[in-house]
Amino acid sequence: MRGNHEKAAEHKLCASRFEWIRDYFFLNLNGRIKIALMHYALRVWDRKHYGNWHLYGHSHGRLAPEPGTLAIDVGVDSWNYRPASLDEIRERVTMKSESKC
Repeated sequence: MRGNHEKAAEHKLCASRFEWIRDYFFLNLNGRIKIALMHYALRVWDRKHYGNWHLYGHSHGRLAPEPGTLAIDVGVDSWNYRPASLDEIRERVTMKSESKC
């Protein structure tokens, strides 16, 4: 996802290393889980109130969770400086949906 430090990635010498570079992408995972992806945190996204997730970075774990939403900061700052697995993200989403916070 395009963020605020992607100028080098978009350079013609580097861009070919990526399948795509986008500002926003709506991922349909296994036909069941729908995930809005963006570098920046969103307050609303497509079908948010129907259980669709939103994964973002940029904020370095400094944003307070928004109650009742399935938005997750997947930046490495929020995951002990390593990428989060889909299972770990799913676990966090499940905890948020059960606690409503």
